[in-house]
Amino acid sequence: MMGKKGCILISCIIFILFIGSALAGSYDMQGTDPTNDVKDLENGGILTSDYPNLDIISAAVEENGDNIVFTLTVLGEIVPNDSNIRYVFRITSDETSNYVDLYFKNPYLSYVFRMDPYLKVDCTYVLNGDTVVITAPKTAFDDVSTPWSVTAKAKVYVSQDKVLDELVLSYETDSTDGSSSSSSTSNLPSFEAITIIIVLFMAILIIVAIVFVVWSKKKRSK
Repeated sequence: MMGKKGCILISCIIFILFIGSALAGSYDMQGTDPTNDVKDLENGGILTSDYPNLDIISAAVEENGDNIVFTLTVLGEIVPNDSNIRYVFRITSDETSNYVDLYFKNPYLSYVFRMDPYLKVDCTYVLNGDTVVITAPKTAFDDVSTPWSVTAKAKVYVSQDKVLDELVLSYETDSTDGSSSSSSTSNLPSFEAITIIIVLFMAILIIVAIVFVVWSKKKRSK
């Protein structure tokens, strides 16, 4: 029979495994967006259906080994043949507010970018009609600690945003102004999940304590 220290060690290992399970996939999130909600910022921000190639339907972020995969789907077809059309993911740390932008733009380039301090990391992509899937190395986000807030944007940019649709992935929101409308999900541990983990850990400690008490009594009775 193992000693008290062994029981405590096993309890700690089990607790760490629970925490690791809860944190797994902490980059993963997804969201959907209604159609015909693109903002025409040059005309008072009215909603328009004139830009199906900018009308976001859904977006997602997923961890895949040493990479992070970003997926964006629009109502029309993604064709960045206009230098003013940009598809962007802005990734912001909820803890530090550090951020980087992931671009897919003319002439069919994809990269992670930040002006200050300067950062540019080339990415790979697969374009299939209405959907672009961009793969970026995790190292591009080394100073953007999780948890993240991620906003997907499709826009016409000439010195400033002229036409814009965006979708916020990191939290649920309900908006009809064309800025965001998301039914997002994130695998970061919620308050309920953390509560369950704590309860499970306490239950394990109680079981270990009972086993130790029973073992001690048996040892003294010998």
